Amino acid sequence: KEFEQILLNKAESQMRQKNFSEALATYQRILEIEPENFGALRGLVDVSYRLGRLQKLKERYAEKKDRESIARQYIRIYIQTYEIDAETDMSSRISTIFEVIADLEELRSKDSQRVHIHQTLGWLYYQMSYWRELFQSLEGYGNFMSYKWDIVAGFFGYPEPNWLELGVDSFLTAYFLAEPGSVEKSYLAENLVQVCFRLENYEKALEYYTRRIASINQIPTRELFLEALLYENGGYSASRVGEFELAESLQRRAVELWKAVGDQHRVGRSLDRLALTLKLTGKYQQALAVWQEVWEVNRLLKDQENIVKVILNIAEVHISLQQYGEAVDALDLLEKDSAG
Repeated sequence: KEFEQILLNKAESQMRQKNFSEALATYQRILEIEPENFGALRGLVDVSYRLGRLQKLKERYAEKKDRESIARQYIRIYIQTYEIDAETDMSSRISTIFEVIADLEELRSKDSQRVHIHQTLGWLYYQMSYWRELFQSLEGYGNFMSYKWDIVAGFFGYPEPNWLELGVDSFLTAYFLAEPGSVEKSYLAENLVQVCFRLENYEKALEYYTRRIASINQIPTRELFLEALLYENGGYSASRVGEFELAESLQRRAVELWKAVGDQHRVGRSLDRLALTLKLTGKYQQALAVWQEVWEVNRLLKDQENIVKVILNIAEVHISLQQYGEAVDALDLLEKDSAG
Protein backbone atom coordinates (compact mmCIF):
# COMPACT_ATOMS: atom_id res chain seq x y z
CA LYS A 1 0.00 0.00 0.00
CA GLU A 2 2.77 2.43 0.90
CA PHE A 3 4.63 1.75 -2.36
CA GLU A 4 1.41 2.26 -4.35
CA GLN A 5 0.85 5.59 -2.57
CA ILE A 6 4.38 6.67 -3.49
CA LEU A 7 3.65 5.79 -7.12
CA LEU A 8 0.34 7.68 -7.01
CA ASN A 9 2.14 10.77 -5.70
CA LYS A 10 4.67 10.38 -8.51
CA ALA A 11 1.91 10.14 -11.10
CA GLU A 12 0.22 13.28 -9.75
CA SER A 13 3.50 15.20 -10.03
CA GLN A 14 3.86 13.97 -13.61
CA MET A 15 0.31 15.18 -14.34
CA ARG A 16 1.17 18.62 -12.90
CA GLN A 17 4.29 18.75 -15.12
CA LYS A 18 2.16 17.67 -18.10
CA ASN A 19 4.30 14.57 -18.60
CA PHE A 20 1.20 12.62 -19.53
CA SER A 21 2.90 9.65 -21.18
CA GLU A 22 5.02 9.15 -18.06
CA ALA A 23 1.96 9.49 -15.83
CA LEU A 24 0.17 6.86 -17.94
CA ALA A 25 3.08 4.47 -17.46
CA THR A 26 3.05 5.07 -13.70
CA TYR A 27 -0.70 4.44 -13.40
CA GLN A 28 -0.32 1.26 -15.46
CA ARG A 29 2.48 0.11 -13.17
CA ILE A 30 0.23 0.56 -10.12
CA LEU A 31 -2.52 -1.43 -11.83
CA GLU A 32 -0.08 -4.25 -12.50
CA ILE A 33 0.43 -4.46 -8.74
CA GLU A 34 -3.23 -3.90 -7.79
CA PRO A 35 -5.63 -4.13 -10.77
CA GLU A 36 -8.49 -2.53 -8.83
CA ASN A 37 -6.68 0.41 -7.29
CA PHE A 38 -9.35 3.12 -7.51
CA GLY A 39 -6.87 6.00 -7.52
CA ALA A 40 -4.86 4.53 -10.39
CA LEU A 41 -7.99 3.62 -12.35
CA ARG A 42 -9.34 7.13 -12.02
CA GLY A 43 -5.93 8.53 -12.93
CA LEU A 44 -5.93 6.28 -15.98
CA VAL A 45 -9.18 7.90 -17.13
CA ASP A 46 -7.84 11.42 -16.51
CA VAL A 47 -4.58 10.88 -18.35
CA SER A 48 -6.32 9.04 -21.21
CA TYR A 49 -8.45 12.15 -21.70
CA ARG A 50 -5.33 14.34 -21.81
CA LEU A 51 -3.73 12.03 -24.35
CA GLY A 52 -6.85 11.86 -26.53
CA ARG A 53 -7.39 8.17 -25.77
CA LEU A 54 -10.54 8.35 -23.68
CA GLN A 55 -12.81 6.88 -26.37
CA LYS A 56 -10.62 3.79 -26.62
CA LEU A 57 -10.70 3.39 -22.82
CA LYS A 58 -14.47 3.88 -22.83
CA GLU A 59 -14.86 1.08 -25.36
CA ARG A 60 -12.76 -1.22 -23.19
CA TYR A 61 -15.05 -0.74 -20.18
CA ALA A 62 -18.34 -0.33 -22.07
CA GLU A 63 -19.37 -3.96 -21.95
CA LYS A 64 -21.07 -4.96 -18.71
CA LYS A 65 -20.02 -8.32 -17.32
CA ASP A 66 -21.67 -10.73 -14.91
CA ARG A 67 -20.63 -10.23 -11.29
CA GLU A 68 -18.73 -7.13 -12.26
CA SER A 69 -16.40 -5.61 -9.66
CA ILE A 70 -17.23 -2.29 -7.98
CA ALA A 71 -14.02 -0.83 -9.42
CA ARG A 72 -14.99 -1.66 -12.99
CA GLN A 73 -18.48 -0.24 -12.50
CA TYR A 74 -17.01 2.92 -10.96
CA ILE A 75 -14.63 3.53 -13.84
CA ARG A 76 -17.37 3.14 -16.41
CA ILE A 77 -19.42 5.78 -14.54
CA TYR A 78 -16.39 8.03 -13.98
CA ILE A 79 -15.72 8.08 -17.73
CA GLN A 80 -19.25 9.47 -18.12
CA THR A 81 -18.30 12.56 -16.09
CA TYR A 82 -16.15 13.70 -19.01
CA GLU A 83 -19.22 13.65 -21.23
CA ILE A 84 -20.81 16.31 -19.00
CA ASP A 85 -18.35 19.00 -20.11
CA ALA A 86 -18.93 18.02 -23.73
CA GLU A 87 -22.60 19.04 -23.45
CA THR A 88 -23.19 22.49 -24.92
CA ASP A 89 -26.94 22.56 -24.27
CA MET A 90 -27.62 23.43 -20.64
CA SER A 91 -30.69 21.26 -20.23
CA SER A 92 -28.81 18.30 -21.72
CA ARG A 93 -25.91 18.95 -19.37
CA ILE A 94 -28.21 18.96 -16.34
CA SER A 95 -29.92 15.77 -17.53
CA THR A 96 -26.56 14.04 -18.00
CA ILE A 97 -25.40 15.06 -14.53
CA PHE A 98 -28.63 13.74 -13.05
CA GLU A 99 -28.29 10.40 -14.83
CA VAL A 100 -24.67 9.96 -13.73
CA ILE A 101 -25.65 10.81 -10.15
CA ALA A 102 -28.36 8.13 -10.25
CA ASP A 103 -25.86 5.51 -11.49
CA LEU A 104 -23.29 6.45 -8.87
CA GLU A 105 -25.80 6.53 -6.02
CA GLU A 106 -26.80 3.00 -6.95
CA LEU A 107 -23.14 1.97 -6.85
CA ARG A 108 -22.73 3.67 -3.45
CA SER A 109 -25.58 1.53 -2.14
CA LYS A 110 -23.49 -1.53 -3.01
CA ASP A 111 -20.29 -0.24 -1.37
CA SER A 112 -20.49 2.80 0.90
CA GLN A 113 -16.86 2.66 2.05
CA ARG A 114 -15.19 3.78 -1.17
CA VAL A 115 -13.57 7.20 -0.98
CA HIS A 116 -13.68 7.77 -4.73
CA ILE A 117 -17.39 7.05 -5.03
CA HIS A 118 -18.20 9.66 -2.38
CA GLN A 119 -15.76 12.18 -3.85
CA THR A 120 -17.11 11.85 -7.38
CA LEU A 121 -20.67 12.12 -6.07
CA GLY A 122 -19.65 15.27 -4.19
CA TRP A 123 -18.32 16.75 -7.42
CA LEU A 124 -21.50 15.82 -9.29
CA TYR A 125 -23.75 17.33 -6.61
CA TYR A 126 -21.63 20.48 -6.71
CA GLN A 127 -21.97 20.65 -10.50
CA MET A 128 -25.72 20.13 -10.24
CA SER A 129 -25.97 22.97 -7.73
CA TYR A 130 -24.00 25.31 -9.98
CA TRP A 131 -25.87 24.57 -13.21
CA ARG A 132 -29.25 24.42 -11.50
CA GLU A 133 -28.73 27.90 -9.99
CA LEU A 134 -27.53 29.26 -13.32
CA PHE A 135 -30.56 27.81 -15.07
CA GLN A 136 -32.85 29.32 -12.45
CA SER A 137 -31.21 32.74 -12.88
CA LEU A 138 -32.01 32.59 -16.58
CA GLU A 139 -35.62 31.88 -15.69
CA GLY A 140 -35.61 34.93 -13.41
CA TYR A 141 -34.65 37.18 -16.29
CA GLY A 142 -37.39 35.72 -18.45
CA ASN A 143 -34.77 34.60 -20.94
CA PHE A 144 -34.26 30.88 -21.12
CA MET A 145 -31.81 31.04 -24.00
CA SER A 146 -34.11 28.44 -25.62
CA TYR A 147 -34.10 26.24 -22.50
CA LYS A 148 -37.39 25.15 -20.97
CA TRP A 149 -37.36 25.15 -17.17
CA ASP A 150 -40.69 23.36 -16.93
CA ILE A 151 -39.17 20.33 -18.68
CA VAL A 152 -36.26 20.22 -16.25
CA ALA A 153 -38.52 20.78 -13.25
CA GLY A 154 -40.61 17.86 -14.35
CA PHE A 155 -37.47 15.82 -14.78
CA PHE A 156 -36.32 16.50 -11.22
CA GLY A 157 -39.70 16.48 -9.55
CA TYR A 158 -40.48 18.50 -6.44
CA PRO A 159 -39.21 19.12 -3.87
CA GLU A 160 -35.71 19.27 -5.26
CA PRO A 161 -32.83 18.42 -2.88
CA ASN A 162 -30.22 20.93 -1.79
CA TRP A 163 -27.47 19.80 -4.13
CA LEU A 164 -24.76 21.86 -2.48
CA GLU A 165 -25.47 20.38 0.95
CA LEU A 166 -25.39 16.90 -0.59
CA GLY A 167 -22.01 17.80 -2.08
CA VAL A 168 -20.64 18.88 1.29
CA ASP A 169 -21.89 15.68 2.92
CA SER A 170 -20.27 13.50 0.25
CA PHE A 171 -16.96 15.35 0.38
CA LEU A 172 -16.89 15.13 4.18
CA THR A 173 -17.67 11.41 4.12
CA ALA A 174 -14.89 10.84 1.60
CA TYR A 175 -12.48 13.02 3.59
CA PHE A 176 -12.94 11.00 6.77
CA LEU A 177 -12.66 7.71 4.86
CA ALA A 178 -9.44 8.75 3.10
CA GLU A 179 -6.07 7.59 4.40
CA PRO A 180 -3.96 10.29 6.11
CA GLY A 181 -1.28 11.63 3.77
CA SER A 182 -2.99 10.22 0.68
CA VAL A 183 -3.57 11.96 -2.64
CA GLU A 184 -7.29 11.58 -2.03
CA LYS A 185 -7.12 13.32 1.37
CA SER A 186 -5.30 16.29 -0.13
CA TYR A 187 -7.66 16.70 -3.06
CA LEU A 188 -10.69 16.36 -0.81
CA ALA A 189 -9.38 19.20 1.35
CA GLU A 190 -9.27 21.21 -1.89
CA ASN A 191 -12.87 20.27 -2.64
CA LEU A 192 -13.95 21.29 0.85
CA VAL A 193 -12.22 24.68 0.56
CA GLN A 194 -14.22 25.28 -2.60
CA VAL A 195 -17.65 24.30 -1.23
CA CYS A 196 -17.15 26.02 2.14
CA PHE A 197 -16.05 29.15 0.29
CA ARG A 198 -19.16 29.04 -1.85
CA LEU A 199 -21.29 28.60 1.28
CA GLU A 200 -19.49 31.66 2.72
CA ASN A 201 -18.31 29.56 5.66
CA TYR A 202 -14.92 31.25 5.62
CA GLU A 203 -13.72 29.82 8.93
CA LYS A 204 -14.18 26.26 7.65
CA ALA A 205 -12.74 27.17 4.24
CA LEU A 206 -9.61 28.45 5.98
CA GLU A 207 -9.39 25.31 8.12
CA TYR A 208 -9.39 23.03 5.07
CA TYR A 209 -7.07 25.39 3.22
CA THR A 210 -4.54 24.97 6.06
CA ARG A 211 -4.85 21.19 5.83
CA ARG A 212 -4.42 21.19 2.05
CA ILE A 213 -1.46 23.54 1.98
CA ALA A 214 0.41 21.32 4.45
CA SER A 215 0.80 18.71 1.70
CA ILE A 216 1.21 21.02 -1.31
CA ASN A 217 4.90 20.22 -1.79
CA GLN A 218 4.47 16.44 -1.61
CA ILE A 219 1.14 16.39 -3.46
CA PRO A 220 0.86 19.43 -5.75
CA THR A 221 -2.35 20.47 -7.44
CA ARG A 222 -2.72 19.02 -10.91
CA GLU A 223 -2.83 22.47 -12.50
CA LEU A 224 -1.10 25.71 -11.53
CA PHE A 225 -4.38 27.61 -11.74
CA LEU A 226 -5.85 25.30 -9.07
CA GLU A 227 -3.00 26.22 -6.72
CA ALA A 228 -3.56 29.91 -7.49
CA LEU A 229 -7.28 29.52 -6.77
CA LEU A 230 -6.49 27.73 -3.52
CA TYR A 231 -4.34 30.63 -2.30
CA GLU A 232 -6.85 33.20 -3.56
CA ASN A 233 -9.75 31.60 -1.69
CA GLY A 234 -7.60 30.97 1.37
CA GLY A 235 -6.51 34.60 1.45
CA TYR A 236 -10.02 35.93 1.08
CA SER A 237 -11.28 33.55 3.78
CA ALA A 238 -8.51 34.67 6.15
CA SER A 239 -9.42 38.32 5.60
CA ARG A 240 -13.10 37.62 6.26
CA VAL A 241 -12.34 36.04 9.65
CA GLY A 242 -9.93 38.83 10.64
CA GLU A 243 -6.66 36.96 10.08
CA PHE A 244 -5.19 39.88 8.15
CA GLU A 245 -1.50 39.01 8.43
CA LEU A 246 -2.18 35.54 7.06
CA ALA A 247 -4.50 37.00 4.44
CA GLU A 248 -1.79 39.35 3.17
CA SER A 249 0.70 36.50 2.86
CA LEU A 250 -1.73 34.26 0.98
CA GLN A 251 -2.96 37.05 -1.27
CA ARG A 252 0.60 37.98 -2.27
CA ARG A 253 1.24 34.36 -3.19
CA ALA A 254 -2.04 34.24 -5.15
CA VAL A 255 -0.93 37.27 -7.19
CA GLU A 256 2.40 35.57 -8.01
CA LEU A 257 0.64 32.39 -9.11
CA TRP A 258 -1.99 34.13 -11.25
CA LYS A 259 0.81 36.07 -12.97
CA ALA A 260 2.53 32.76 -13.68
CA VAL A 261 -0.76 31.37 -15.04
CA GLY A 262 -1.17 34.49 -17.17
CA ASP A 263 -4.75 35.29 -16.15
CA GLN A 264 -4.84 39.09 -15.96
CA HIS A 265 -8.44 39.22 -14.73
CA ARG A 266 -7.49 37.05 -11.74
CA VAL A 267 -4.31 39.07 -11.21
CA GLY A 268 -6.40 42.23 -10.99
CA ARG A 269 -8.91 40.71 -8.59
CA SER A 270 -6.23 39.25 -6.31
CA LEU A 271 -4.33 42.55 -6.26
CA ASP A 272 -7.55 44.38 -5.40
CA ARG A 273 -8.21 42.06 -2.46
CA LEU A 274 -4.61 42.45 -1.30
CA ALA A 275 -4.92 46.24 -1.42
CA LEU A 276 -8.10 46.10 0.65
CA THR A 277 -6.36 43.94 3.28
CA LEU A 278 -3.47 46.41 3.42
CA LYS A 279 -5.90 49.29 3.84
CA LEU A 280 -7.76 47.50 6.65
CA THR A 281 -4.47 47.01 8.52
CA GLY A 282 -3.45 50.65 8.14
CA LYS A 283 -0.76 50.03 5.52
CA TYR A 284 -2.03 52.87 3.40
CA GLN A 285 1.05 53.55 1.29
CA GLN A 286 1.35 49.89 0.37
CA ALA A 287 -2.36 49.80 -0.44
CA LEU A 288 -1.95 52.80 -2.74
CA ALA A 289 0.94 51.12 -4.55
CA VAL A 290 -1.05 47.93 -5.06
CA TRP A 291 -4.17 49.77 -6.24
CA GLN A 292 -1.99 51.65 -8.71
CA GLU A 293 -1.02 48.25 -10.12
CA VAL A 294 -4.68 47.20 -10.20
CA TRP A 295 -5.50 50.38 -12.13
CA GLU A 296 -2.82 49.55 -14.71
CA VAL A 297 -4.10 45.97 -15.09
CA ASN A 298 -7.67 47.17 -15.59
CA ARG A 299 -6.59 49.76 -18.13
CA LEU A 300 -4.85 46.98 -20.03
CA LEU A 301 -8.07 44.95 -19.90
CA LYS A 302 -10.18 48.00 -20.77
CA ASP A 303 -12.34 47.20 -17.73
CA GLN A 304 -13.97 50.59 -17.18
CA GLU A 305 -16.18 49.51 -14.29
CA ASN A 306 -13.24 48.30 -12.20
CA ILE A 307 -11.12 51.29 -13.22
CA VAL A 308 -13.74 53.51 -11.60
CA LYS A 309 -13.80 51.38 -8.43
CA VAL A 310 -10.01 51.44 -8.12
CA ILE A 311 -9.80 55.21 -8.55
CA LEU A 312 -12.46 55.70 -5.88
CA ASN A 313 -10.50 53.42 -3.54
CA ILE A 314 -7.31 55.36 -4.19
CA ALA A 315 -9.11 58.66 -3.53
CA GLU A 316 -10.59 57.27 -0.30
CA VAL A 317 -7.14 56.28 1.01
CA HIS A 318 -5.75 59.73 0.22
CA ILE A 319 -8.65 61.28 2.14
CA SER A 320 -7.91 58.99 5.10
CA LEU A 321 -4.34 60.31 5.00
CA GLN A 322 -5.68 63.89 4.72
CA GLN A 323 -4.00 64.15 1.32
CA TYR A 324 -6.87 66.06 -0.24
CA GLY A 325 -4.96 67.34 -3.25
CA GLU A 326 -3.90 63.80 -4.18
CA ALA A 327 -7.52 62.66 -3.73
CA VAL A 328 -8.69 65.32 -6.19
CA ASP A 329 -5.94 64.30 -8.63
CA ALA A 330 -7.11 60.69 -8.41
CA LEU A 331 -10.72 61.68 -9.08
CA ASP A 332 -9.56 63.72 -12.07
CA LEU A 333 -8.40 60.41 -13.57
CA LEU A 334 -12.05 59.38 -13.81
CA GLU A 335 -12.72 62.10 -16.33
CA LYS A 336 -9.52 61.36 -18.24
CA ASP A 337 -10.23 57.61 -18.38
CA SER A 338 -13.81 58.22 -19.45
CA ALA A 339 -12.61 60.58 -22.19
CA GLY A 340 -9.96 58.05 -23.23
